[in-house]
This record gives sequence, C-alpha cells and structure tokens, in this order.
Amino acid sequence: MSDGLTSDTYADELGVSLPGRLRRFIDEEREEHDGRAASLPNYDEPVEVWFVGSELASFVLDDWPEEDEDGEPFLAHPMASELDFDDDLRGWVPLATLGIDDMQVLLARVDDPACPVGLWWHEDEAVIPVADSLDAFLAGLVEAGEDG
Repeated sequence: MSDGLTSDTYADELGVSLPGRLRRFIDEEREEHDGRAASLPNYDEPVEVWFVGSELASFVLDDWPEEDEDGEPFLAHPMASELDFDDDLRGWVPLATLGIDDMQVLLARVDDPACPVGLWWHEDEAVIPVADSLDAFLAGLVEAGEDG
C-alpha cells in the first residue's frame, strides 16, 4: 500500500529540515523494512513496525483524505491528532507505527544527523530512547515472528 509520503512531504507538512540519512530512508528504504520486528522498551517480544501506511501518514498530513492512494479507506492512527510536533515533540518526527491498535509510535530525531530513534509511550507521554541512530535501529530489525 502506498501512502504518498516523501521526505519533502515530511519537511513541508511538519515544518522541519530532515537530515540526509532520514531523507534517503523515507524516499528509498521504508518499504523494504516495512512489517519487520524490533525489540522495544516495555515490550516482552519483538514488535512489528510499519514504516508505510495511512496510520503513519495520519501523523504527517494535516488534512486526511477519505481514501488512500489505492482507493482504500484512510485509517488514521488513534494518537495522530494528539501528538504535538510543534511544541512538546519539537525535533522529532513520526518514523513508524506499531499497528492500528497500538497507541505507541516510533519517532526519529531530526536535529541530529544520526537520527536517533525513540518510542513515544502514551501512558507517560514521554519518548523512551530506542537506538542512538536510525542505522543502529534498522540493523536490529528481524523478520516478524523471530526473536530479537
């Protein structure tokens, strides 16, 4: 499923400048990692992460369409309208969702060229560090169903 997100969409909609590494990931690499699993804080088992889809797009787009680019109903993430990337989460952008029923979301830091990854934990409304860089995070991904 295509969500139409590009690094330019991120930059324009969220009003941020993206590091080159994150731009390359968004424009060229997201789909190959979509649906893989990550070991995350506060989870006992690796969790599938979704780098593509309307749930992720709902964090980036201001006005959600009724349908995605494939004509399917646009499904917004339950926390998409709750996170404030202009204030509380300044310097962070949405990186991946953990599924339509999971309130958490993975974020990437845009004011650091390494793009550290964090887990936004909805109970505390805090970002928990996950990896010091996007590359370190991606290197730790496993096929869904495998232990990390």
